[in-house]
Amino acid sequence: MRKVTSYLKKAKEEIDEIIHTIPEEGAWDGTTLEEPRKNEQGVYEIYNGAQLAWFADQVNHHQGMQDINGRLYDNISLGNKSWTPIGAKEVYRGSFDGNGYTVRELLVDKADSYAGLFGAIYGTDTQSIQNLTVDGQIQCSKT
Repeated sequence: MRKVTSYLKKAKEEIDEIIHTIPEEGAWDGTTLEEPRKNEQGVYEIYNGAQLAWFADQVNHHQGMQDINGRLYDNISLGNKSWTPIGAKEVYRGSFDGNGYTVRELLVDKADSYAGLFGAIYGTDTQSIQNLTVDGQIQCSKT
């Protein structure tokens, strides 16, 4: 019986590994950027991968945008497309509330120093990254 249980466990792990490589319906396409709505408090309301990618692009490439704040309003799939961490090019100094949601299918396949949904972050005790679950893979190699 233990052998059967062991084989079933191994088979489940292999199936789960395959499932994690299949992009979800509605997953981010790896290129589209979509500006999310900003609420009355100045927080960007993020509902999908294109909006999260826009948020990352603003922090990484636009001077003065490193302290913007965001909040998730849905689970997001990044579709196993190559992701540049928020704060990879410029230090992120804002707050981000995952609102209890999950960012799935994160793929960081190249990074200089920082690898993850977020890269370099810096803030005060009034800033935070909270209530967020991230699932994915980081495949960085030495060059």
